Amino acid sequence: MKNPLKTIQVLAKVGKIISTIAFVCSIVGAVFCVVGITSLAVGAEGALRFGGVNIYGIIEKNTDISVGSMCASMAAGVYSCAAGAVLAAFAKRYFQREMDAGTPFTNAGADEIFRLGILTIVLPLAARLLSEITNGVLREAMDGAGKLAVDNGGAVGMGIAFLVMSVIFRYGAQLEEKTK
Repeated sequence: MKNPLKTIQVLAKVGKIISTIAFVCSIVGAVFCVVGITSLAVGAEGALRFGGVNIYGIIEKNTDISVGSMCASMAAGVYSCAAGAVLAAFAKRYFQREMDAGTPFTNAGADEIFRLGILTIVLPLAARLLSEITNGVLREAMDGAGKLAVDNGGAVGMGIAFLVMSVIFRYGAQLEEKTK
């Protein structure tokens, strides 16, 4: 590796692009989930009929999933996509600041990656909590709503990795300050 700092800058550019794509995909996913929930609400109990069949009849006839389970799944999708959009926005901001500074070894960069680590742990857990609450409410309110399976265990590991990186970046920033 001839110039590691140049490699880091290239990776930062790639990270910024991937973060932007993840942000857009998360927003699109959240919007599609809201549209799905809305379409189920509009088609409630015969409000929307096609040839004598309502949307609930089509869903129950052609799928193995109840309407309540679909609503819970789409609500979980909204929460997860919203958390993903926020994380992607913070990641993009970190990569942009790193590219502007020309190095990851700054105190501001260490603060940013620390914040990203905390958010990477907290936001998916909050989305899961909201998903479980929504599922519990829908299971009580709607017949056939099943238990929701949401897994975000990888987020904790990734968040811890960001927290460790923030310590390394802060140490690098302190070393750079000493050499100046």
